[in-house]
Amino acid sequence: MPVCAKCKTQYAEGRTACPKCGASKDVATVATFDTVAEADMIRELLEENGIESVVLGETDPIGPASGAAPVELRVSAEDLEHARELYEAYYAGEPAEET
Repeated sequence: MPVCAKCKTQYAEGRTACPKCGASKDVATVATFDTVAEADMIRELLEENGIESVVLGETDPIGPASGAAPVELRVSAEDLEHARELYEAYYAGEPAEET
């Protein structure tokens, strides 16, 4: 089921917008992670910079060897470019520019 990047509501396939808040369902994956903790760290960075995001998936106790799907961090498609810039700057050790 799709999850709204703005209000975190799950809604049925085929809808073009979230039934709760009206946000477009156009979401994109910023990055994938092995654990929810890693994804939450970047989610907090994005939200501090005004970008709503949602973490999908669970940490697999066995790890990637189990074949489980990775944890995904998603944002609205319109915020994707800025979110990726913040993500890449974080891992490059560069200070993030606040908006």
